[in-house]
Amino acid sequence: MKCKWNSTESAKEILRMFRENSDMGLIARMQSAFSAPRVIANELFLSQDGLTATELAAQANCSPSRVTAILDRFEEEGCAERFQREGDRLHTYVRLTEEGAKQAEKRQFEVLDYVASLLGRLGPKLTKSAMECLRIALEFTKEQEDKPCLD
Repeated sequence: MKCKWNSTESAKEILRMFRENSDMGLIARMQSAFSAPRVIANELFLSQDGLTATELAAQANCSPSRVTAILDRFEEEGCAERFQREGDRLHTYVRLTEEGAKQAEKRQFEVLDYVASLLGRLGPKLTKSAMECLRIALEFTKEQEDKPCLD
């Protein structure tokens, strides 16, 4: 007799697999990849005209004061600069310097190389299935945005 599929049991199994087959280093690397400084650097890299701290705070899902501290550090390292657009004295914008853009581009290639290697291991059929699963997961996550979170 075939057992019925149970999403709760499947979720428990997936969580068990991650818990048993990963270490804190892997989790820390994943968190680092999506940290506020990385998100901000990536947004600045993709921006053509620079962004305001408020726009960056929204993208990185953190407070404007945290963004200011991150941008201060970026400026100290020579990776970003603040500027005002002609005719706009109200807003201060931020853009990457040439050095900041080089670093951000290098990270872009590293991430792309990692994902391409993973997809190469999966092959075309599993990659297509994985992409469909991710699309569904992202749609579900978007639907859940207004619901209270656990923390």
